[in-house]
Amino acid sequence: MNPLKARGRGLGSLTFFYHRVIGAEGASRFLADLADRAALAIDSSTLYEQRRRHVVSLQRHLLPSELPRIAGLTLSSAYEVGDVSLDVGGDFYDAVPAAQGGVTLLIGDVCGRGAEAAAFTGLARHTLRTLLEDGSTPEHALERLNQALVREGTSRFVTALVAVLVPDGEGFRLRYWSAGHPAPLVRSADGTVEELPAHGDLLGVLEDIEYGSGSVRLEPGDALVMFTDGVTEARAADGTFFESQLRDAVARTGAGDAQGFAERLTEAVVEFRGAGADDIAVLVAQAEVTG
Repeated sequence: MNPLKARGRGLGSLTFFYHRVIGAEGASRFLADLADRAALAIDSSTLYEQRRRHVVSLQRHLLPSELPRIAGLTLSSAYEVGDVSLDVGGDFYDAVPAAQGGVTLLIGDVCGRGAEAAAFTGLARHTLRTLLEDGSTPEHALERLNQALVREGTSRFVTALVAVLVPDGEGFRLRYWSAGHPAPLVRSADGTVEELPAHGDLLGVLEDIEYGSGSVRLEPGDALVMFTDGVTEARAADGTFFESQLRDAVARTGAGDAQGFAERLTEAVVEFRGAGADDIAVLVAQAEVTG
């Protein structure tokens, strides 16, 4: 019987059975070494799984536990943790209901991974949400977040996209503001997909910044699709980026149940990429068809 110990912890024991002893002393050393190697492998696997669970748990706490119910809209979201370094990523999203109906959606990405990125993720999401809940305009909320990030003096930057959807007859008026974030898409009820121009400066770099903005109307059945760069920059084994087939994927995955739109698009990205890489966040708002 050989004890299984690794990194100062007892993990159990390993018992070998054999019919005869040939070179008992050499065999004993060999089996002891084999047990040590097995213990290290078991301990490493256990620690890896524990850290993976902790990362997933922490990441989930940086996101809303559920999306609000908004009359006339179906909201769906999905998040896939990149599993390269087992560090917390910087993607975030949220939805803030408006008192007069409608909703303000936000999605963003903090540069890098790890504990510092997680701290800035929490700062970014909660700063924007608090200001928007208190009635700040998206421009003011983004400006305040930029000031907070600049004061921190960090080398990290943040991209963000804020979209306001207001009921308008049977559809919604959509206005959006971008701070260096990937441009959102609108999937029409007939399956056509259009990119909404979005530029703007990164947050946390310059004291005075400009935002890219625009407006469009969502008719019943139309869907606003917001995502982080983990979607566009997902790479297949042959080096192809998912961005090259993003519109086709949005058209295809948006054809099913609205509640599962974001999850289906995320699954398409995961299936496409060769290996785990950046985190993926997707947030979708689809105008419901009435009658």
